[in-house]
Amino acid sequence: MMIREFVAIFVLAMISDRILNSRSEQINNETIDLEDEEDRFIVVTKKPQKPKAPRSTYNYFILSLMWPQTNCWYANMDYDSGDLDCSRCQNMPADRGVWTIHGLWPAVDPYEGPEFCPGKPNQHYSAASIYPFLLEEMNRKWLAYRFGMGNDAFRRHEWNKHGTCSLDNQHTSTVNKYLNTTMTMYDKYEPSKFLQIENIVPGGQYKVRQILDAIQKHLKVTPAMHCMKNAKTGKQYFREIHICLDKSTLAPVDCYDRLVGNCNRKMPTILPENLDPCLDNNVLLN
Repeated sequence: MMIREFVAIFVLAMISDRILNSRSEQINNETIDLEDEEDRFIVVTKKPQKPKAPRSTYNYFILSLMWPQTNCWYANMDYDSGDLDCSRCQNMPADRGVWTIHGLWPAVDPYEGPEFCPGKPNQHYSAASIYPFLLEEMNRKWLAYRFGMGNDAFRRHEWNKHGTCSLDNQHTSTVNKYLNTTMTMYDKYEPSKFLQIENIVPGGQYKVRQILDAIQKHLKVTPAMHCMKNAKTGKQYFREIHICLDKSTLAPVDCYDRLVGNCNRKMPTILPENLDPCLDNNVLLN
């Protein structure tokens, strides 16, 4: 009788162990349903995330610059207005031929971030405390393209997420210094002037390598390029350029081993024209 009880307990233990292992595998290989496409569910395994960097730990900066028209589509998941002759974003830059600022981000390999670091009590972002000459410049060069987000809210977000993580740096130790340094780096390294020299202009279609080579030729370093693929048409557009900077001298350094862009280099890629804002309310609301 005792032998039978022992065998039963052993079998139950084996079954329980298998169930636990199965659940563990399900957790480790968690999947998510993205969408229902033509009654077929697309299931994608979650990609492992980079670990977050320790707060305020960084060894270089990323100057992130956006192409306005592509980011108007990207920020709003707007895949339907590619054929319009106007932009649904009302906040397009006055100079239609330039990239605009996304932000200046402290970064460290191989982590993601750092982000949202504890700030100093006297270093909270307030539009009222920003130098007037900076506000004037930023309203031309540091613009928000997401519907419903104003320019000031976008810059405050960039300060809270990224600026607070480099308060130990002489170039970015206060809100005004962070904003001023970002503007200075933009004026120095905004790439449209380099691209024009190499005959790369809005409205054209290019290889990713052409853009990277053009910037590398003039800055002597390799940037990182990010693209957007229209989910409906399959066309690829240039979206963002990352220029890496030494955290002490702010001189450009190679991004090659640090950042991996998401562009498909085998595809022709469009640098769309930055269009005038639409005036028809029906276009804006659809």
